[in-house]
Parts: sequence; C-alpha cells; structure tokens
Amino acid sequence: MKLFSMILSVAVIVFAIAGNVSAVIIPNPRVGFLDEDLNDSGYFVHTDRAIAIEIVDPIDTSAHGGVIFGFFFEGVDVTDPSKLITIFDSDDKGPVRQTVVIDFTENRVVDSDDGGVLQSAFTGSGRIGFFLDPGPAFDTIFTVPSLNMGEEDLAATFPVIGSSDLFLAFALGSGEPVAFEFISGVDAVLAPADSDPVPEPSTFILLGLGLVGLVFYRRKRLKGVMSPLVQSTFKKS
Repeated sequence: MKLFSMILSVAVIVFAIAGNVSAVIIPNPRVGFLDEDLNDSGYFVHTDRAIAIEIVDPIDTSAHGGVIFGFFFEGVDVTDPSKLITIFDSDDKGPVRQTVVIDFTENRVVDSDDGGVLQSAFTGSGRIGFFLDPGPAFDTIFTVPSLNMGEEDLAATFPVIGSSDLFLAFALGSGEPVAFEFISGVDAVLAPADSDPVPEPSTFILLGLGLVGLVFYRRKRLKGVMSPLVQSTFKKS
C-alpha cells in the first residue's frame, strides 16, 4: 500500500506539471466596445485588402525603441527576417493615428496616412499570423503561441462588438501590454476545440512509472497471499 500511495502521488504531480499551459492573461482594454479574447489559433484568413490601424504602442515611446508590427505567411521560417513583412515600423508614430492598407492582390503594404508611400512589398499566399518586434531588449512576439519563446501565448484577439473587425493586443512575458493594433479585413482561425492533444513526454514517463509500479505492487500482493507450500515450490524452481 505504501508503494501504491507513492505512485499515486507521483502521478498527481506529473499530471499537474503536464497540464500547466503557459499563457499570459491580457485584460480586455475596452469592455463594452470589445468582446472577450477569442480562443484562436493565432492564424488569420485575409480578404483581398486589409486595413491596419496602430491604436497605441506604449513601448515605442520608451527607451527600448525600434518597435515593428507586421505579418507573415503560415509555414515560413520566422527566424528569417525577410519572411516577416512590416506593417508599422519605428517611424510610424506621432500625433496622427497611423493607417496602412495591405493589398493581397498586388502584394504590397501602403502607408495611407503618408500619401500612399509603399511600406513593404511581399510574396506569399495562404493564412497569415501577426508579430510584434519590441526591439533589441526583447524577443519577437507572435500571435501563434508555438512560435514564441517557451511557446507562451503572448497575444490576444478581441473582436469589435457588432463588427467583423479585430483588435490585437501583445504583451511581454511579465503580462505588461506593449502594443494594441486594429485590423479590418481578416478573420481569426479558431483553435480546434475537439482535437486530440499530442501526449507530452511527461505523460509517457508517468505511464511508464505507473506500469512498473503496478507490476511490483501486484507481485507484492501475490507473494503475501501465496501459501508457504507454493512459495517453497517457486523457490526450488
């Protein structure tokens, strides 16, 4: 019974560790105007033309500087800077709210509040994700959790109530919000609710511990209930 209790305790601890999902809770910045954070995958389906508006970039006014907001196509190597397409860079700030048009038919990003200046040109197709580069002091934050350091969920997608528009929020690992961006012309891809999760390595370790423990526990019980005659027979053999 002692061994069984020990195995049960190990199981509880391992399951607690395996079930711990690392996510930063970003509060709704405008309750009543924005709905609650979507359980999305971090990827988005775009229309032919999307509009992005920079709401606020608190970290852009700090000493860190160099903030870049942009997007990438699903499946690209996000460690390759050429695959990260800039929407707003560190120059897009000031008293005037920054606005760009992302044209997916002509593959370009146009700075509409600056006389239609070409911000970026790109190639690619399919679903997109968004990123925020807070500058040299921090790691780049992606809307797709698996692409972040430690696979942390550091972004939130708030739908605008009564509209198809979305409000993206990014945060550091400490939970401190660093940017809010408004996006029109994209739809969030929801995370599958009924998908079977891939077993974590700790789950396999737990299974192995449980099987080994049950074998020893059963052998101990059988040894306790066997008659002395049967035990002596096993010893002789």
